[in-house]
Amino acid sequence: MTVLKKIASVLLGMLSGFACMVIFESLASWLHPKPLNFKIENKEALIEYINNTPFISMLLVALGWCAAAFIAGLTGPIIHKQKNYLPSLICASIYMFLTGFNLITFPHPIWMWVIGLCCWFPLAWLGFKTYLKYFFNQPNN
Repeated sequence: MTVLKKIASVLLGMLSGFACMVIFESLASWLHPKPLNFKIENKEALIEYINNTPFISMLLVALGWCAAAFIAGLTGPIIHKQKNYLPSLICASIYMFLTGFNLITFPHPIWMWVIGLCCWFPLAWLGFKTYLKYFFNQPNN
């Protein structure tokens, strides 16, 4: 049961982080919608879209990464219900790899590289510390 709980804590941490990113990226897309004839398969059109995206939309995407790191780092231990930072660390590692892949694949400003590569571990750790402060050793745990 413990192994299944660890797997579930990582999966639910990833899912909660993904939900955060979807919310922030949806808001960014609402502020800067894609053209009507936009095809995601056309890499040149996608690169042009990213290059023409306003700063506020890019900032929302980066804030989505930060929120996802914190929420994934918080959700994993809540599900696991133990004083163990491993679910937070695993979520941060997976998301950092995926963010690095995204940054390499598509052009992003340097400041997004810095945020994208530096936010995952500190904010997932902050999520874990928040779990310890507010959720661990509660009467219903």
